[in-house]
Amino acid sequence: EDDCEVYLYKVMDFGKAVDDIGAGVPGGPINVIREDPENGNVLYLGTDTGVFISLDKGKTWDSLMAGLPVVPVHELVVHPRDRMLVAGTYGRSIYVLDLAPIQQFTDDIKQKDLHLFPLNPYERRKGMRLYYFPAQVDIAFYAKDEGDVHIEILDMDGKGVWSNPVKAERGFNKVVWNLKTRDESSGRPRLPKVGRYTVQIKSATTTSQTVLELK
Repeated sequence: EDDCEVYLYKVMDFGKAVDDIGAGVPGGPINVIREDPENGNVLYLGTDTGVFISLDKGKTWDSLMAGLPVVPVHELVVHPRDRMLVAGTYGRSIYVLDLAPIQQFTDDIKQKDLHLFPLNPYERRKGMRLYYFPAQVDIAFYAKDEGDVHIEILDMDGKGVWSNPVKAERGFNKVVWNLKTRDESSGRPRLPKVGRYTVQIKSATTTSQTVLELK
């Protein structure tokens, strides 16, 4: 009967308590809901207009549509090994999203102005050449508010090897480093040396940093 109301509920205590958690979800059919296996506060919702996420067990909802068109999502799966959200759409194939930053998100991080999430070690393949490999490191960070930030990568001696100004959006952000630096003498691009690098993100008032190990 063309009922576009959202009917989304959380049942607790074996049915003794029922909460309506649909506030903030756009009207239309709800097709699937999943709880994150690593972070019980996080819920993923697939609807006829895309994917939505709650970081507080359904109290509030936000769009999770970065790179995903407006399309019905009929299935969601959290891959336990690769920490990826796999979204099965109706007519637009499959989309995947890295969930590591979301799974690590806590109330303490939520109160920070900036937070840089830990990076996994990156292992360069043997025989890797500058122009013939699809190498990249995804740098994920959280920003409490939108604004200008600056990301810089420092080598073992504290020298900058890469930097990038970024317009941060409120919430989760991602910046990609293609693992290219500049040779100081020739100015030509080159691959970084194996070692431990410091990744920093700075705003006008806050700095956050983590370590990136290249093997």
